[in-house]
Amino acid sequence: MYEEVLDVGTEDIIRVMEEHHSVVYKTAIKKACAFAEAKHKGQLRDSGEPYINHPKRVAYSIARWGLDNESVIAALLHDVIEDCGVTHQELADTFNQSIANLVENVTSVSQTISEAEKNHLTKQDIDKMSTTKLLKNMNRKALMIKTADRLDNLNTIGCHPIEKQIRKARDTREILIPIAYRAGAFQLIDELESFCIKIEHNERYNDIAQSYNKILIHNTYSTDFFLNNLVYLVNSLIGKTKDPKHGLISDENSDTSLSKAIKCIEYKKRSIPSLYRQAINATKKISDVSFSYFTKENTATYDISIIVKDEYLNAREDMDIKDIFFQLYDKYLMYCGVEIRSINFTSHGNSSYILISDETNNLYRVFIRSEFDYLRYMLGDIVEGKDEFNFKVIDERDPRNTYTKKIKVFRRDGSEMYIDEGSTVLDFAFAIHTTLGLHFDYAVIDGDPSHHGPYTRLNEGDLIIIYDSETVVPSIKWFRYVKTSKAIDRLIKAIAENNNIPL
Repeated sequence: MYEEVLDVGTEDIIRVMEEHHSVVYKTAIKKACAFAEAKHKGQLRDSGEPYINHPKRVAYSIARWGLDNESVIAALLHDVIEDCGVTHQELADTFNQSIANLVENVTSVSQTISEAEKNHLTKQDIDKMSTTKLLKNMNRKALMIKTADRLDNLNTIGCHPIEKQIRKARDTREILIPIAYRAGAFQLIDELESFCIKIEHNERYNDIAQSYNKILIHNTYSTDFFLNNLVYLVNSLIGKTKDPKHGLISDENSDTSLSKAIKCIEYKKRSIPSLYRQAINATKKISDVSFSYFTKENTATYDISIIVKDEYLNAREDMDIKDIFFQLYDKYLMYCGVEIRSINFTSHGNSSYILISDETNNLYRVFIRSEFDYLRYMLGDIVEGKDEFNFKVIDERDPRNTYTKKIKVFRRDGSEMYIDEGSTVLDFAFAIHTTLGLHFDYAVIDGDPSHHGPYTRLNEGDLIIIYDSETVVPSIKWFRYVKTSKAIDRLIKAIAENNNIPL
């Protein structure tokens, strides 16, 4: 879905917008392009190219993904606050408040703190603050812009030292990909992960790519023959080809129910992350993921998507969508050497596929999706009209912990609180107050008179009362009882101070 296009013009963006929308704000898009060009004038990226090329590519991606006019305009402007000294108010006055807010949402916090503050903060501190700000203001449109921005940055990052590339890849894994998971944008996740694997595990990435391409090259004739005939078959059924008498289908055995059900068929090569996850799941150690693992016998060559019309499914609510494929198989495919090997779930767990083989034993993964689910697979639940995320708790100490599964527990006064799954009562004490954690004595849970020690794990719905004592001081073994970053950080500082250890 990400398209590597390095030279994008305003008219390219408008043309792609017109493919998705009947109403395109051409004047506003041209105005945003001109505004961004003026503000970024003279700026160069580290690669040496004019900076304006980057926001244009980001906007082009947003347009290709079918997002609205305001999202495309915000994508064009997404760096002007951070890199050009433009204020939020200037954007609101020049365009509108909604666009200004979107740009603000993806702008680094470094632009909102004073030089004096920067002098007392490390880059890591500023990065954490930026991530916290991003999460607090995150919505799905901002996620799409941030994802398009990151994809372009990762695609053009080769001019930077490998250390910086790895930092960017890890940030992508720890911050951006988990948000995309939450939104269900699995196609975007694959594209982000592909760049991350290439940066973090370049040798392994190249081994996988080479071995996979070797399979494709050695079986080009047979896979092309099968895929071309399959596409022709489906297109004949749905009336996209003029001559129905080709290979597998004729007027006598054409199926009107399938023609009413199927919207289209597509196929594509397997993604490197998909192959990488397959290898990881099948091997005991990461070192076992080698060039020799991928063979024709265990590697599906292509992913095939059969898209079923929403209208057809809505009229048959109790229908299993995979029945569409089984009808196709029973009527046509079984007679030309196709075998069904198994039905599996993707490693994401978000969808199932049918593993098939052709008459020369090439493997394929077949996905049967509705029109809506296919779009949702690519872009996530933004296609449902959802926009806002609801992050109940943002761990400002370490924003990466924001994605850890949370459970709801209750304080002494009955008010709710969210904490990491697997946390102990000692984690809970530190979450309430540092002093309470450092002098933890015991806990009472749900009114049970038993005294629970610091190692006691919390369960969903627990009501916890912490009792402390001035005679209690933390010890090294307490690190066995905590998992949250706040508790660990407070313990490190306290034990260092008690033992006169400089930090």
